[in-house]
Amino acid sequence: MSTFKFELFDNYTIDIFAFENVTNTNEIIDLLNQKEQNNEQNNEEEEKEEDLKICLIDSSFIVDILQIQIAANKAIFSQKHNKLHSNSIIKEFIFCFSCSRNFKDGLRRFSIQSTIQNFYLIFFNSNFEQIMKFKQFIKGKEIINLNENQYFDVNLVIKNFKLSNFETLNNQTIKMALINRIATTGI
Repeated sequence: MSTFKFELFDNYTIDIFAFENVTNTNEIIDLLNQKEQNNEQNNEEEEKEEDLKICLIDSSFIVDILQIQIAANKAIFSQKHNKLHSNSIIKEFIFCFSCSRNFKDGLRRFSIQSTIQNFYLIFFNSNFEQIMKFKQFIKGKEIINLNENQYFDVNLVIKNFKLSNFETLNNQTIKMALINRIATTGI
């Protein structure tokens, strides 16, 4: 099992996995949407421990998992300080990841589509049993080494993150440009 745990705020953690050649992305999206609607209908102030908070990000957008860590850090910070742009930590994460100042635009461009077969799976404050149960639902191959993303798409990143020519000299400058944008957008 390849997992990264990041201790963020008050022992808040995220677990990151990557999958390739997934054949049931549409079913996964439907399941996550159903869980989110159930959470919204409960409309409780406090989060329940059993509420599963999961996000999918297309592997094409990931140069380095540090992007995920920084976006999660910003989303959790917003939640802890009651400054969410949405009603969900997952939507806030996607917004922070998108580097957009427009919430709807960020969600539109970076929410996963049913045609995506390769993605990163991020669990927010989940326990081992929840993670293993959900991972069993995925019909695809888990990628063991998360630091080597063979699905990273330079052209898609340049287009969606609106990078300049100077920022796209090589993967290292792209990585630094994205990390800086994610960290400083909205400040």
